[in-house]
Amino acid sequence: AVDDKADAKAGEAAAKQLVEAGVAAVIGHLNSGVSMAAAPIYAEKSIPQLAISTKPEYTQMGHATTLRLVASDALQSKAMGSIANGLPGDHVYAVVDDNTPYGKGLVEAAAAQLKGKTVGVRASLDDKTTDYSALIPQLKEKKVTVFLTTLADFQIVALADQLVAAGLKSMQIVGSDTIKTEGMLKVNPQIGTIYATSPIIGAAEFTGGKPFLEKFRARFQHEPIYAAHYAYNAAYVLS
Repeated sequence: AVDDKADAKAGEAAAKQLVEAGVAAVIGHLNSGVSMAAAPIYAEKSIPQLAISTKPEYTQMGHATTLRLVASDALQSKAMGSIANGLPGDHVYAVVDDNTPYGKGLVEAAAAQLKGKTVGVRASLDDKTTDYSALIPQLKEKKVTVFLTTLADFQIVALADQLVAAGLKSMQIVGSDTIKTEGMLKVNPQIGTIYATSPIIGAAEFTGGKPFLEKFRARFQHEPIYAAHYAYNAAYVLS
């Protein structure tokens, strides 16, 4: 087991370390940018790479060893875009990504479906931003009513508090799998409706998911982390 630190350069170093260790296959990585940086290193040694990375380009790199365990963002973007586009009424949209390969590509593909709609604000932040003091005045000025985004759960929780404080309580938020988490239970209930799409099915949503979770909790005394059940299944695929 190695840590890629959710960073492309660290992912390359981790991949080289695994190759040098003589591994037969790799279950990883999580982030699309990291998976894509590591993929050529595994491919050179014909080492299968099983990832839950969702960026479509990951499996379009031409490597026979790059394998995906979940749906791609080509499908998720259609879900995000159709939800945002289909909300009743006239809306002004904000399109905001986390400035990662995953987030930027996904939100741009989703926004492409907003044909004929008004996009008042387009912003790239980062995957750690929780201070929206510069963004909220723009949302107010443009009278944004729908926030289409790939920000993560903790970022949306912080955003919701700041939107409510600014009087923007009716904001509708359309997000990705990064907000289909229990972390969203902390969100301010005064905010408007929140929609989450995902190419990843939660463990409890699978047939057989309930007994899996019961056994996991009994053995490890905590919940499985994001998409861990896919890694669990991948281990059985490889065996």
